[in-house]
Amino acid sequence: MLTCLGKPSLFTGGKKSHTCFFVLYSLTEEGDSPEYFRMVIESPVMSSTQAPVNAPLQNLLLDNIRESVIGLNLNGRISYWSAGAVVLHGWTHEDTQDMLWREFGTSSEETIALADKMLERAYNTGSSQEVRHLRRKDGSFFYAETVVHFMRDKVGNSVGYAICDRDITPQRQLAEELRSVEECYRSIVEEQEELICRYNKDLVLTFVNRAYAEFWDKTSEDLVGTSLLELVPVSERDRMRRFYRSFTPENPNRRVEHPVLTSDGAILFQLWRDRAFFDESGELLFFQSVGRDITALRTAEAAMLDAGEREQRRIGQDIHD
Repeated sequence: MLTCLGKPSLFTGGKKSHTCFFVLYSLTEEGDSPEYFRMVIESPVMSSTQAPVNAPLQNLLLDNIRESVIGLNLNGRISYWSAGAVVLHGWTHEDTQDMLWREFGTSSEETIALADKMLERAYNTGSSQEVRHLRRKDGSFFYAETVVHFMRDKVGNSVGYAICDRDITPQRQLAEELRSVEECYRSIVEEQEELICRYNKDLVLTFVNRAYAEFWDKTSEDLVGTSLLELVPVSERDRMRRFYRSFTPENPNRRVEHPVLTSDGAILFQLWRDRAFFDESGELLFFQSVGRDITALRTAEAAMLDAGEREQRRIGQDIHD
């Protein structure tokens, strides 16, 4: 008879950390029938080595774990089904007993293949983690973050698998909504005639719209990943660095006019409205800027100024004469 005493294992999913509790169970020599399950929680009060064997208490604790905990034998068949698994999946222990875990909750060949890969990876490395799309007993679908641990006893004998599932459907839906909003935003931005770009705190471009790329006669792929300062004359770069260091959470919006250098060496002029984005602690995250070319305006102003100066010189000459 083989036994395995599991320990809590902390894993991270999304932005939360969760404790997955290994299941202690025994197998008969045939390796199929679990005889009992136990669980030990390590805490400052009681460690796994100090805890007395108290099966009723341990089973009570296991039944109150919110995450789904599933035990498999070495053949990949379900041999334990926690109360959390009943809540998450909808099936009872009797429904799932001795079922192949790889086929549970799905008819998708892709999901079944993923389950096989997870078991193989856990066997070879100790654990495996993936996101799976599963079906509940009532027919509804959800996204589960699944962690598989391969269990061995104290002398290294293979025992089975402990699996923890957590419903991350709300997080996935939020991510999809954010992605949809981002795509909508980008589609709007792409239609703008103004130059729009985004760059990180190191002034490396992370996004440019169509007008920005066309202005430089390049593709967005050519520009993203390059430094904003590469487009500015060398003589202006220190001034621009000081300008971007001047943004604060209290004053995140500024305007700047500066010359830019084209690939053929021409000097043009642009006017930008820049906004800096900060996190809750005041750490700078990135900049977003909207600009336009004002070269024609500056050229006209310079011509008018030059004409005015010439006229003043002519009038002064006439008076002198």
